[in-house]
Amino acid sequence: MRPNKPNEVLAKRLITQVQGAFDRGDLHMAHRSLCDGWKGRDLIDLLEHPSAAVRKLAVMSLALVGDSAAVGPLACVLHDETPGLNDAADNALMCIWARAGRRQSGMFLKNGSQHLNHGNIEAAIEKFSMAIQADSDFAEAYHQRSIAYSMAERYAEAIKDCNEVLARVPQHFMAMAGLGHCHTSMGDFDGARRYYRLALAINPGMTALEEALRDLTELLGPAEAA
Repeated sequence: MRPNKPNEVLAKRLITQVQGAFDRGDLHMAHRSLCDGWKGRDLIDLLEHPSAAVRKLAVMSLALVGDSAAVGPLACVLHDETPGLNDAADNALMCIWARAGRRQSGMFLKNGSQHLNHGNIEAAIEKFSMAIQADSDFAEAYHQRSIAYSMAERYAEAIKDCNEVLARVPQHFMAMAGLGHCHTSMGDFDGARRYYRLALAINPGMTALEEALRDLTELLGPAEAA
């Protein structure tokens, strides 16, 4: 299918304005170029361009400037079998979700992530909770707190937070996978298998979940895994 003329013009413009910056790893310059006259709708439209290179460039651009309107279209790109596009769409979605909160909640999220990376789980939980208090619709704050709860083996609380994420962002494959991890840790292997399959239905590129499903099949046997 040939792109219509406006989309072809947009594709050439995108390549001209940001390809070089991405090739150099200059994300600041790419961001500046995208903020100068680009509309999110135009980038979303380019996700259906016949050129894989253009589609990938649009995905990378949405990672920098996309918002919630791009989540559904990017979730569709997760099923694009072109090498590299699943990873790019995965990253773009995580970037969009991370900046979806209000400014103060975003600062708390960043602080909490720093604590979590250093193994300070309780401090991380406190910061993520502050992010949620600042913006109760900030799905990624619930997601990150669910990870911290899981690390603290507080699985019931982690499951509750994962469900809070999915109530706000149904495409959040990481929260769905998190439910699988929690149920695995709690010994509910049938429940874990169900959530892993749901996560893979959203993002088939999560190869670690495919391995987990194979392990569960070996553990449960063919009758239980049917």
